[in-house]
Amino acid sequence: HLFYPKNQGLGYIKGTSLIVAMFLLYMDDFDSFNSLEYLIHNHTFGSFLKGNNTQRRFDFFSEVLNDRLPLVSQHLKILGIFPEIYLKHWFQTFFTQSLSLESATRVFDNFLLDGEIFLYRCSLGLLNLLSAKIQNSDQNNCQLLLMSTFHEFDETALFSSIASMKISKTKMNKVLKFV
Repeated sequence: HLFYPKNQGLGYIKGTSLIVAMFLLYMDDFDSFNSLEYLIHNHTFGSFLKGNNTQRRFDFFSEVLNDRLPLVSQHLKILGIFPEIYLKHWFQTFFTQSLSLESATRVFDNFLLDGEIFLYRCSLGLLNLLSAKIQNSDQNNCQLLLMSTFHEFDETALFSSIASMKISKTKMNKVLKFV
């Protein structure tokens, strides 16, 4: 086990190699390891990576999605596509498998600066940019769309969309207090 003996029973966490890769872009091996260990053991987001309280987070995102992008939210519900399908993939990898390296790096930096709330805002911003495609897709095509890569997105447009997606920190803190 990577963190033995601190976390006996904790095996591989999907997406951690991509998180370590992001750290390694800016740090040496030792600092990258320590940063990953901190993220998993001392940061509220570590509980998500370990699979704890994920449903609470998905429910929170569903609520925020319905508030911010009601047409997208309703269409996804009609198709039976819930946040569990795409959000976990996006969050566990900090969007490194979905966005260009430049965009994913900015997402990661903003996550480290603002916390978990930025991942929700990023998800909303991405769905906002995809809204026309989502609303014109059937279930299979929509699932493929949400799990695909978005390297073609203009970084300025993406981060402008993210910036327009405000989420109450008070609401977010209510979710995190149970984590």
